[in-house]
Amino acid sequence: MCPLKFGGEEDMFVVVVYDVEKKRCSKVMKYMRKWLEHRQRSVFSGFLTNNQLHIMQHGLRNLIDPEYDNIIIFKSNRANQIEEWQTGKALEVQRTARVSETKKRKKSREKSKNRPFKFRF
Repeated sequence: MCPLKFGGEEDMFVVVVYDVEKKRCSKVMKYMRKWLEHRQRSVFSGFLTNNQLHIMQHGLRNLIDPEYDNIIIFKSNRANQIEEWQTGKALEVQRTARVSETKKRKKSREKSKNRPFKFRF
């Protein structure tokens, strides 16, 4: 087990687990990637301040259907007491997700370089 890196004095460690309808799944995943690290299929974790957490929750409420979807958020303000244990497969999935995310970013940069710049008014 290794202690997790602590973000700062006011940061808290947050784990978000979600189960949403298939048509909203990609939207929720993209939104969550803006805030936390993608750990496994529907699991994200990382450090957020209390204000960031409230903003993230508000955005999630706008994306989901509360009658059908389910989101669970675990938080701890004692980051120095949190340890993480992972199996090898979890680490492999994490590495694969990072590599694919990097490839997507490179492709979008290349596409934007080839497009002529247009002013929008």
